[in-house]
Amino acid sequence: MADHAVNGVVLVPGTGFVDWAVHAGDLAGTPVLRELTVQTPLVLDTTSTVEMQTTVSADHQVAIYSRADQDQPWTCHATGLLGPTVAEPIPDDASWPPAGATPVATAGFYDALAVRGYEYGPVFQGLDRLWQAGDEFYAEVRLPDSEHQNVAGFTIHPALLDAALHTAALSDDGSPVLLPFAWQDVCVYATGATRVRVRMRANDQRVSLTLTDMSGGVVATIGSLALRALPDQPVTRTTRDLYVVDWVDAGRAQTDREVVPASQRGGGGSAGVGLHRGWSARGVGRGAAAAGRRSAALAGPRPGRSGRPRGGCGVGAVGVRAE
Repeated sequence: MADHAVNGVVLVPGTGFVDWAVHAGDLAGTPVLRELTVQTPLVLDTTSTVEMQTTVSADHQVAIYSRADQDQPWTCHATGLLGPTVAEPIPDDASWPPAGATPVATAGFYDALAVRGYEYGPVFQGLDRLWQAGDEFYAEVRLPDSEHQNVAGFTIHPALLDAALHTAALSDDGSPVLLPFAWQDVCVYATGATRVRVRMRANDQRVSLTLTDMSGGVVATIGSLALRALPDQPVTRTTRDLYVVDWVDAGRAQTDREVVPASQRGGGGSAGVGLHRGWSARGVGRGAAAAGRRSAALAGPRPGRSGRPRGGCGVGAVGVRAE
């Protein structure tokens, strides 16, 4: 995850939200992601783990939450709607690259993106070859060899799908940093891809994509994806305060006005206010995220505002962090 940073801040890619939502849909029998809107970016750091939960309601609403600790409320990052299976498109047998498409040089492509604020590490630098024909773009993207062993843990690897979106960087004016915002009609037909061909049509800040394997078989389609600029306020991670308010037994009045914790003395009395140091964020480890997410079952309630359950079903929580 540390290989996906924007303006110096490590973010969970929007393609990661898509993978979680589609996987939840697979378990619920509604594998098509009809829509998914990213509400709040998920910021990561290298010092703590974030617990994730994906929920699916009885009416096929999907939502993705995170929390930094078990005693903190859940934050909703994305919401959407799932749908039933659709027929797989006919494999593309057209020539590759398409006739009339002009090759586009990719040397220095990621260096140029870094100047604009897209700071992608090796795992996310997957754009290999690129062609353009009007408002249509054609590309070949791949995962590095080091990631091939991890593809079985995803419906479609987030870094592979994210690299397919990098093609859109050629269709904007280069001024704002654009991130995936609203997805529509995302269908994944094949898993395990490590290299794909991409056909993208761009219209202002909206794109549509078809991903195929190297022989033309359809891997995934995205009916529409709206891109949105980051807000003027930089994205920062919400952390716990170093000190938090807590109640302790005040007991008898002390002559030196020292507040003595109840655990150090007995006796009743009125309530008083004390302070204690907060703990660093914790959750399940990165290994559990890699090994346990795909084996998660639909179980557990949707997180409520206070961290308490409030109905619905959820895909088992996992932990993510930047490394």
